[in-house]
Amino acid sequence: MNNKSDVGFVARALKGTASIADPMSETWEANLPVSSVYLWTHNGKPEFKEGVPRYGGFAASSEAVDELLSTNDLIVPTEWELTDLHGREGAYGAYLTRKVAVAPIGFRLRWLDQTGGYQTQFDRENGFTRRHVQVLAGLGHMNKGTPKFAGYCVLTAKGYQAGNLMDSLRDFYNAIGPARRAAGADNGIAQCAFWHSIGTFSDEPEYDQVGSSAKSVITPLRPHPYYFGGEDVTEERLRTLFVGRENYENFTNTAEGAEEWLKAWNKGSDDIDTPILEEPVFATAEESINTLF
Repeated sequence: MNNKSDVGFVARALKGTASIADPMSETWEANLPVSSVYLWTHNGKPEFKEGVPRYGGFAASSEAVDELLSTNDLIVPTEWELTDLHGREGAYGAYLTRKVAVAPIGFRLRWLDQTGGYQTQFDRENGFTRRHVQVLAGLGHMNKGTPKFAGYCVLTAKGYQAGNLMDSLRDFYNAIGPARRAAGADNGIAQCAFWHSIGTFSDEPEYDQVGSSAKSVITPLRPHPYYFGGEDVTEERLRTLFVGRENYENFTNTAEGAEEWLKAWNKGSDDIDTPILEEPVFATAEESINTLF
């Protein structure tokens, strides 16, 4: 397969659109201009028998979902299950799903300490060692085996799952890299041009024990295993992942309108300027962010 091409179905479909610095590949700063559902990582536990409570995945407040449904800002994917979860303030309604299809638009990252304070850089000496990542994305729902636009979401994760979330999105994007380049989807075309499938997919639950002192168990997020089976991603398969011109233009406009939201964490919790990351979180669309972790 040709690794790079100036001509391909993605290049033709997006001809004439603006060439942008990919918000998923740089720490450019972005106000949340769209109604979005927040999806947080939910870790599974072995005492449960099935579904997200056992395998892990994502959860969303049913109240927030219902509000978006009332304004026609969301289509609930068929695999989402409505249930009750129990938190510090008692039971609350939530939608659970093991997996999501998302088109990543932009993200913000901060480091937390044990008091709830935060800053933009990792700082072990002062206790800022826990990652917190939020990814603004287009949300897909499956329609005849192909993701279709369902609304907007914010994927949010802390601790080790923050790293797993970003790794999953990066690894998925890299896995379709040869097919992307053959389709002309390389320089100047942002990561939100494609649906990314991430979540928990294994037949048996995967439990990772994490933490240096107080141990806890997480069910790590992964990219969809289909794209890591050793077979090339075909153009036909890539077409099912391509969001299409209308969605792409909407996503890039959303990214440009999200400046205030993405830069809201650029000051630390003490309201004093903290050092901003000088290097891109992704120097290019292909490059790892492992240096952050």
